[in-house]
Amino acid sequence: MQRPQRRIAVGWFLTLSLSTFLAAPLSAQENRPLWGGLSPGPWSSGFRVVSLQDPSRPSDLQLPAGSTISSRGGGRPLQLALWYPAVKSPEAEDCMRIEEYAALLRKHVDPEAGRGRSRADVLQALRSRINNADPQALPEDGIEALASTCSGAVRDAAPAIGRYPLVLWGMRHSTPLAQSVLSEYLASHGYVVAAVEFRGLRPRRPWEEQDGKELYRTFSRWTQDLRFALGQLRRMTIVDAQRTGLAAWSYGGISALLLSLEEAGIDAFVSLDATAYWTVEKLQALPYRDASSLAVPTLILSAGGRANAATIFDSLQAAEAVHLTFNGLSHGNFNAIEGSIPELSRLSPAAPWSSTGPRAVAGYTAVCLYVRHFLDAFIKRTESGEAFLQARPNAHGFEDLSIVRRRKHAQRLPLTDQRILLILERAESPRKLLESVSEARLLDLASRLAEDVRLDQALKLLHWTAGRFAQSADVHFALGQASLLTGDREQARSSFERALQLDPSHAAAAQALQRLRSRHGSD
Repeated sequence: MQRPQRRIAVGWFLTLSLSTFLAAPLSAQENRPLWGGLSPGPWSSGFRVVSLQDPSRPSDLQLPAGSTISSRGGGRPLQLALWYPAVKSPEAEDCMRIEEYAALLRKHVDPEAGRGRSRADVLQALRSRINNADPQALPEDGIEALASTCSGAVRDAAPAIGRYPLVLWGMRHSTPLAQSVLSEYLASHGYVVAAVEFRGLRPRRPWEEQDGKELYRTFSRWTQDLRFALGQLRRMTIVDAQRTGLAAWSYGGISALLLSLEEAGIDAFVSLDATAYWTVEKLQALPYRDASSLAVPTLILSAGGRANAATIFDSLQAAEAVHLTFNGLSHGNFNAIEGSIPELSRLSPAAPWSSTGPRAVAGYTAVCLYVRHFLDAFIKRTESGEAFLQARPNAHGFEDLSIVRRRKHAQRLPLTDQRILLILERAESPRKLLESVSEARLLDLASRLAEDVRLDQALKLLHWTAGRFAQSADVHFALGQASLLTGDREQARSSFERALQLDPSHAAAAQALQRLRSRHGSD
């Protein structure tokens, strides 16, 4: 019997008791029949469904004719599927079954009543996702067996101790089911993975849109959904808000690409045969931002002969980029439910846009491995991740696959104010990256930050600048002024005194120190 889908507010991660986090690490599940040759990491994968509402936008539910449900108020409803590094919990011993992922494929959900679907509907949805061209040709006993199969996730498992990098999927219908294997695999290796979806009636798919302007409006709405979900996810105590990646497959690449071009703090972008053919062509004549301006480290995985992916890779100027072309795979092989899962479950016929046979499993295994190691290299900054990318594909045992690998390095980016701040916040050795930035430029930026009441950033910048220009009286004076604004009199006094030691004629520092002593005493 299908277990009910449980929806929980985003505050779940913010209110867990300490005893929850003291559980022992969950040992790797031995039975992961749908993972193929993938090896789990040191954690198990927990899974939760979280309901969100964006109060800044109307619900826009697009209710069916004759519905008695009110669409007014409550904000725009979104559903968040969440995978995360997990530990043992007596409340979450059961595996997440494939039919539970399929049950998330609802065309309409009543946010108040939680209206669901019958099991027959769920099985039909599963059929359609495996082969939408001919779903009824799939054998009933095979669908039943797959629906009852355990995935690699544990529902509602307790999250592991610590904060983990975030990977957010671009907006694409059915992502939780289609990318369940990759998402579970990443969670077991120390990532929080999330997929968000609008919970009104399914919008028209990109290839159903005949009007390019309406297509752009649709992707803009989805990008807003991603931005809202990203803000909520970064508030979770299990998420390291300073390390974020975006992943996308198929038409989900457009919304993810738009977000990566507009949102600060994205560390990596992964495209699984995404932003393909019709969507980009329709958007070219509209105010769509060209991918050539993307500055985020980018991994492009594509099927052989996909000219769009090669064009995007060739146009990138400011991004570290790796392009892998999988000759012999088709578009459907870049998600598990259309490619590797039918092969592992011996279900046929497969969708006409998927390749079959052992290569389908080997191909998706390679996709998952490259995604994980790319994220390790550019988000976790591990040497093992970089070494995996540097090695030839056949060194990883993919002799049966024809993988063409290309890599290009970023051109030097202009040091805008935003980029200076990002370098200071994230780079392990910012001095080398900022060696060309003058003292005057840094002091001017700090002054403007203070005027905008961004005092934390101003102080961080000035502390670093005082380390680099240690013999500058003006830098120490500026640090003293900023410290006063935050109420740190001791730091202010120390900075003013240091400025006078370096330049006894620094009148402004002498006056500031005198005022500070007169107001608060010589001590």
